[in-house]
Amino acid sequence: MRILIVDDDFLVRSNLKRLIETSSLCRKRGFSIVGEATDGEQAVQLILSSRPDLVISDIRMPNMDGLELQETILQKYPNILLVMLSGYDELNYVRKALKNGAVDYILKHELNTPVLEQILSTVEKQMQRTHVLEDNSVDSQMALKRNFMMKLMSGGFRSEEEITSHAEVLELKLGLRNISVILMQVEPRKCNMIASYLLENSILNIVDEVLQDYHAGICCHVSDDKYVFLICYDGINSSLMRLEKCHEVFARIRTCLQSYLNLSVEFYMGQTVTTAVQIPKSYLSAEQKYDSRFFSDTVSLEEISQPFDIFSVFDATREKQLVASIRQNYSVQTQEILKEVFEELSRMRPTSDMFKNFMLDLLSILSRAWIERGIDLSKFYQSEEPQRVFNSFRNLNMALKWFKNLNDLAFEGADKKKCPDSPYVEQAIGLIRRHYAEDISQTYVADLIGISAAYLSRLFREDLDTGFADYLCSYRIEKAKELLNTGGYSNKDVSRLSGFHDDAYFARAFKRCTGMTPKLYRKTQKQV
Repeated sequence: MRILIVDDDFLVRSNLKRLIETSSLCRKRGFSIVGEATDGEQAVQLILSSRPDLVISDIRMPNMDGLELQETILQKYPNILLVMLSGYDELNYVRKALKNGAVDYILKHELNTPVLEQILSTVEKQMQRTHVLEDNSVDSQMALKRNFMMKLMSGGFRSEEEITSHAEVLELKLGLRNISVILMQVEPRKCNMIASYLLENSILNIVDEVLQDYHAGICCHVSDDKYVFLICYDGINSSLMRLEKCHEVFARIRTCLQSYLNLSVEFYMGQTVTTAVQIPKSYLSAEQKYDSRFFSDTVSLEEISQPFDIFSVFDATREKQLVASIRQNYSVQTQEILKEVFEELSRMRPTSDMFKNFMLDLLSILSRAWIERGIDLSKFYQSEEPQRVFNSFRNLNMALKWFKNLNDLAFEGADKKKCPDSPYVEQAIGLIRRHYAEDISQTYVADLIGISAAYLSRLFREDLDTGFADYLCSYRIEKAKELLNTGGYSNKDVSRLSGFHDDAYFARAFKRCTGMTPKLYRKTQKQV
């Protein structure tokens, strides 16, 4: 195997050269270095004279970087294999390189003899498995087809003749009349970089296999959970038959992805255009449908009455109304406010990104309101990240249903007996729950509210049948129990964090409220 090293850092080239020349595996297999280059441009010139089988290239270099070098190699020398050198902060570039056919990558700080020998063994096995020219030309052809598709959708071609000639060279069986761009959204799945790359390739391979039967365009990954492909209607003039063809393709893709990868998927079809030059127009309309997917079941484009303005939908007054209805335990009123908010959203039709940001803000407001009542909303959606939950919504009604269900669960979990009638007691409870870990007193809280300490004490007795000091102590004990359950704090830490500044008093108060010492309570929780 003949190896060309490309890196603008002399020390990296020297280290790599030394490792190859001193490796027993490299000597045994006859691996040799046939050249060194400091950037992609110099490497392209050396390839002609040195005829390497493998190029080991840095990602970032002056003049021509590793990705540009890879593109040149794919177009002119599809028989040459490529391994990338990178740092941690360049993994996004590595991902692109792997997508376009690079065999593997090496992190520079991990470069040593065992790592290098493992990579070179992988390269050698790939060369031995098939003839290099045949094997890599297949991979590079697929990469070139995907590049062609993305260029087609982004408007990179100037004429139909240019598009036709490129399609013929790539032997792409694709009709170029009456075309729709299909944007496909795959169910988000959280995984590491390697697993994500493997999943992406599995999705592309499955979809491509289905598309081959329909003279449709190669599937391409756009970003995150979005993919695109083309469907052509050459010879199909009936709009109904075109729709049937789309539904047939969608059904097959949906079934395959569900069966093999356990993934759900949604499709957004762009408008049909008559020529391939107009494909960017179809792609844009597909993106617009994707952007407004939350509102597809509630309103048509003609019904939009005003642009999206978050403050007109959820201003300070409405936020206060929502928070107050939760504080006062008005379940029906809370749900009515949410319904009104979502009805106004349906008329304004924000983009999906705007809507997701709005939902995060709404969740934050609800969480703060419920914390004052001692309810942690995150317990009701467990370990699911809100962003992933929101990505799973297919329309506005699903989002509204989720928020309503969240509040129903919170109202069920709230202690209704301790809901105060007096707004002064309500304010005092809010202050206690926000500042329980600080050195607060009945007089301090009463001053903040603007009433006398004696009046506040009387209101507590009337509304909650307990005194201010007892309520504060019991609340601090509940927080202390939560800290003890985590197991990550000493008793002294728990005492301080829950608002007790005297360890002996904390131990007495805890035993009075729970019937056991903090130490014994911790032990019983471990046994449970």
